Amino acid sequence: TDCFDNFGDGLLTHREREITQLLLLGHSTKSIARELDISPVTVMVHNRNLFVKLRITSQYELFSLFIDTL
Repeated sequence: TDCFDNFGDGLLTHREREITQLLLLGHSTKSIARELDISPVTVMVHNRNLFVKLRITSQYELFSLFIDTL
């Protein structure tokens, strides 16, 4: 759980890390928006920003990157 809790630490903002964790748990954009009480558009903006910061282009790459850090 430490790896999960700290994934992206120092690179991503707190909100981006929250969204990353929810993505890794399988949540959709709409589900994340409901969970965090923000709009789906805001989720997509954070999602785009975290993809740029992690230098990835898909959720598949996010999962791969997370697994690699384990």
